[in-house]
Amino acid sequence: MYNTIHDVGHMSSSLSNLLTVILCLDKPSKPEGPLAVKEIFKDHCHISWNPPKDDGGLPIEHYVVESMDMDTKKWVEVGKVQEDTQCGVPGLEPGKRYKFRVKAVNSEGESEALVTDTDILAKDPFGKHGTQCNYVQVMVSLMLLLVKMMMGMLNSGYCCLYV
Repeated sequence: MYNTIHDVGHMSSSLSNLLTVILCLDKPSKPEGPLAVKEIFKDHCHISWNPPKDDGGLPIEHYVVESMDMDTKKWVEVGKVQEDTQCGVPGLEPGKRYKFRVKAVNSEGESEALVTDTDILAKDPFGKHGTQCNYVQVMVSLMLLLVKMMMGMLNSGYCCLYV
């Protein structure tokens, strides 16, 4: 059963007692928020949203996903998504700030856009050298501590690990 922008109207004729049903079709309402941006890295991220409350009386064919580089202020289509309300966004430039928007599309047209509340910075979440560098530092420190303990070089009841 399709949702419609207007209620289905019933008109009856006193002459013939015929029942007429009027179905109003329209483009969908905008997708429901929040438009969540997750898994942000220097060159890609992942976004998700919820379907619109009103599909305009027709099935949603796809969603149009767009990004805006905050320097240029221009919206660029980065993908079309069918039968899902999430997608990966590749092609981000490291160090740039971006906003995202999503529109629902049916055969009558595009909805208004659901836009992210804030912009994001395209950067890896673990810093300049990455988690592997930090992991190696921790492992080396732990190995040295273990060797010292095994050789009886640590006589105190506790020790500190500095990374």
